[in-house]
Amino acid sequence: MNEQPKSLGTLMSDAIGHMSSILRKEIDLARAEISQALNRAGVALGLVLAGTVFALVALNVLAAAAVEWVITAGFAAGIAALIVGGVVLVLAIILLAVGVGQLKKASLAPKRVADNVKKDAAALKGATER
Repeated sequence: MNEQPKSLGTLMSDAIGHMSSILRKEIDLARAEISQALNRAGVALGLVLAGTVFALVALNVLAAAAVEWVITAGFAAGIAALIVGGVVLVLAIILLAVGVGQLKKASLAPKRVADNVKKDAAALKGATER
């Protein structure tokens, strides 16, 4: 077989076509990753919301019981409420601090796409240096 070498225009056209195809595939992957992350976050958010409602109801009942217990220990009702409220407030501050710290670490960015784009850029750079 005697193949003719491709012209520069054909090579450029092929390269642009390949780059366009790679870009489209990376965009599709990014969309899929983001969609998957948002779906997981939506389900998790719903569970957190439901758990929060039940926790608030339970906290009210437990706080009332704790106030009654402190009253039976000999404290006035107002002082008992302040003691229980202070303990609950300290727990809430600790939980909020831990939660905010974990949220700062979380990322919804499409990591695989970013890695693939870096690899593609390096491959294109290597191909153009030849």
